[in-house]
Amino acid sequence: MLLLMRRASILVFLLLSASLLAIPGSFAGASPAQREAAASQADPDISIEFELGAGQGLRAQLETYADTVTLTILGHHQYVSYQVKGELSPSGLVAKFGQLGEVSVTFSPTKTISSQQPPKGCKKDEASTDREGIFSGTIKLTGEREYVRLDATEAKGEMVVMPNWHCGSRKGKNVVPSPPVVTHRASTSKEDVATLKASSRVSGGGFSAAAVRGPKGRNYTFFAGGLSEHRESMKIFRLAALSAPTSTFLFNHAKGTASVHPPWPFRGSASFKRRRKGPPAWRGSLKVALLGADPIALTGPGYRASLVRDFPGD
Repeated sequence: MLLLMRRASILVFLLLSASLLAIPGSFAGASPAQREAAASQADPDISIEFELGAGQGLRAQLETYADTVTLTILGHHQYVSYQVKGELSPSGLVAKFGQLGEVSVTFSPTKTISSQQPPKGCKKDEASTDREGIFSGTIKLTGEREYVRLDATEAKGEMVVMPNWHCGSRKGKNVVPSPPVVTHRASTSKEDVATLKASSRVSGGGFSAAAVRGPKGRNYTFFAGGLSEHRESMKIFRLAALSAPTSTFLFNHAKGTASVHPPWPFRGSASFKRRRKGPPAWRGSLKVALLGADPIALTGPGYRASLVRDFPGD
C-alpha cells in the first residue's frame, strides 16, 4: 500500500536505531503475535498517517498500528517518539498524550488510492480501502521544555481500513502487512563488520555504533544514542542517529578494542576494551544531546558494553 511504502524510510530508520540501542522498552514496531492478534479482532484494522510542520526546523509525523498511536517529532539527527494507546475508527482518531497534549480528529476522505474487494469464498463484506483525506479537529502537543509546540486544526494524511473478512476456514483473518525488513548484503568478511553496543538499565540510556568496511571504499558507519522513558502511560523514546565518516569508529576484533568519537549531536569520545576477567571496559566522556531533555552520559556506572562481528540486518 502507498501509505506503507511512503513511511518505510522513517520506520526502518527508527526500528533499526531502536534495535541497535537495545534499550529496555524502547520504540519498536508490532511483533508477529501482535499483528496476528490485530488481524483476529472483529473490528477492522485501521492504519493512519499524517505529517505537519512543527516550527523551528522540526516536523511531526503521526502513525498508528492496531490501537497504538506514535507521534514522532523529527529534527536534524534528533527525534522523539511518544507512544500511547488510542481510539481508532473509520471516522477518525482520539489519543491522549498526558499533560503534553492530545490528538482528536475526524477523517474526511478526498481521494481513494486503492480499493480491494474480499477474495472469492468470503462473504460480501466491505472492501479494504486506502484513502487520502483531511484530518480535522485538535492536534496539540507541547514538548518538554517547550522544544516544540504543535497547535493545528487539520492535517493532510492517509487512512487504510482493512475489514476482517469472513472467509470460512481462514477464520476471517486479514493478511496484515509486515514492517519492512532491512537487509545488508555487502560482500565483506567478518573482520570488516562491527557493532558496538552500550546500554544502562539504570538510566535507560543506550548507545550503538555499527560499521561495514566494504570493497572499493564502500564503507558505512552509523551511530545511535538515546533514552527510553515511561510517563503518564506513555512510552517516550528520545533518539539521536546519523551516519558518519569511517574515522569516527575504529575497531580491532583481534585485540578486542574499539574507539568512537561521533559528530554532533554527540560530543566527547569513548573506548572499549575486552578483558580476560570481568566485563569489558567502557570508558570516556561520550554524551548525546536530546530534544526535550538534558544531554545524557553514555558511559559510566551502570553501563555494559559489547563488541561483535556483525551488522544489523545481516
